[in-house]
Amino acid sequence: MEALDKTQTLGDVVLSVPGADRVFRSYGVDFCCGGSRTLEEALQEAGAAADQIVAALAANASAGRPDEDGVDVTALSIAGLIDYIVDKHHTFVKRELPAVAELTTTVLRAHGQRHGEALSEVHSLFGQLRIELEQHLIKEEKTLFPLFHDEKYALAEAVMAKTESEHDTAGSVLKCLRRVTDDYQVPADGCTTFSLLYQKLEALEGDLFQHIHLENNLLFPQVRRGSAAVR
Repeated sequence: MEALDKTQTLGDVVLSVPGADRVFRSYGVDFCCGGSRTLEEALQEAGAAADQIVAALAANASAGRPDEDGVDVTALSIAGLIDYIVDKHHTFVKRELPAVAELTTTVLRAHGQRHGEALSEVHSLFGQLRIELEQHLIKEEKTLFPLFHDEKYALAEAVMAKTESEHDTAGSVLKCLRRVTDDYQVPADGCTTFSLLYQKLEALEGDLFQHIHLENNLLFPQVRRGSAAVR
């Protein structure tokens, strides 16, 4: 097994080491919005957990290139990657947002007396995230991705930069949700619906991390390389 290359970006590590995304998430390492940082920088920030992260990554590194649902995303063309992101991640978000919104309201009503401060913040943060994501998906599907398909790279650059900024905003909200929910730990008096809410929020976080990672660390660099090639 080859030693880990600590000069690799976090985005590249996730693309080359199976399960690296799960390792990073379990230690709170931002590999999507922060995917341009090197592994070495992230390990320095991780402090005492650095050795554990390295060990977990090394244990997975010999398994070969990872894929999603049997798809090697690194081998996809720009058009293929767009289709994959829309079919898998956009579809998931569109389905889950209304369901999670209903759950946040239901749980706040049922448990607000004992956990009102935290649940009110969850309700507010998720409401903000939902609005931003719904607008974000429309922008990607109706504006950004068509520019990629038409190879209008100069026009796409400004929209792409704005999209990356929106990714940062979504990532910040997700971090706030994780903090206010105490890493999605359901209180002892939480009911099944309370547990379901936190499960769905955590699943949404995981999907969005992978979604943002694919765009920031794979799709957008691929587009920028294509843009440079035609200049």
